Amino acid sequence: MSKFKAGDVIQYTPRDRHAREGQAVIQPNGVAFDTFWTYQPTSLWVDEIENAELLFNLGDVEPVDDISKYAREDRFYITHQHKLQVENYVRKGAVPQREVVRQNLIDAIEEAERKMEAAKSHVEWAKRDLEEFDAGRAEWMLK
Repeated sequence: MSKFKAGDVIQYTPRDRHAREGQAVIQPNGVAFDTFWTYQPTSLWVDEIENAELLFNLGDVEPVDDISKYAREDRFYITHQHKLQVENYVRKGAVPQREVVRQNLIDAIEEAERKMEAAKSHVEWAKRDLEEFDAGRAEWMLK
């Protein structure tokens, strides 16, 4: 008998990584299907289920498009295709958090500033290259 119930989303170590996500959803009949394929589910081996751990239950969450404004402890996801596709969920009753949104804005500013500094550096290097080229000291650029 499995320690998991229908709707449980579990994380496990697959025997083989080929077409296996390492996440599975327990079906009403107790079978665990890996989440790699959305259209052709692969069931887990007994030893994979025995060593799995519970992430969350689908009955406790609701789907959302953007989880970034919710507290980290309220965020859940199911991945497919080695995380190329992601279904986002939040705990039922969770609401966006002002402090999380504020931190996201601060993070966006800091990332933009890093990119701006990198762009300034690229501009300076390009100007130096142009000066070297115009001065005839950059024949290597013509090769």
